Amino acid sequence: MFANLLNRGKDAVAKFAKDPNLLEALCAGCTLVASADGEFSDAEFNASLDHIRSNAMVQQAGFTASDIGRVMDKMSERAKRGRSGRAELYQELEDISSKPELADAAVFIILDVADHGGIDDKERTVLTEIGKRLCKSEMMKKELASA
Repeated sequence: MFANLLNRGKDAVAKFAKDPNLLEALCAGCTLVASADGEFSDAEFNASLDHIRSNAMVQQAGFTASDIGRVMDKMSERAKRGRSGRAELYQELEDISSKPELADAAVFIILDVADHGGIDDKERTVLTEIGKRLCKSEMMKKELASA
């Protein structure tokens, strides 16, 4: 099942290569997870940025390090604005929710980035909310539930 999910994610990323909505959703989701405890430190920002940049599917999508850094900066500024900023981050996820393949690929990458160092209860709560907004396939829902 995991191999099938991974292949679907890679296919979707290839199909939506360089789609700015994908990058914005990825960075928004990763920022939401990293700031699940209410803070988004420079260390968390840098770790998220490094993990996104080194993710094979993100590289396959053709985003440059500069693209990723620019979008992460934008999303981290939103995270620092409290509830209204978090609402804007969730809106970035909603922007891709009508494209099931893209949404599943985004969730897969967000999970991959989030899992560096393990997933705590607060992060799991945010991931569950992301899943409610994005997960369309049963396979992806199961993958998210097992995180």
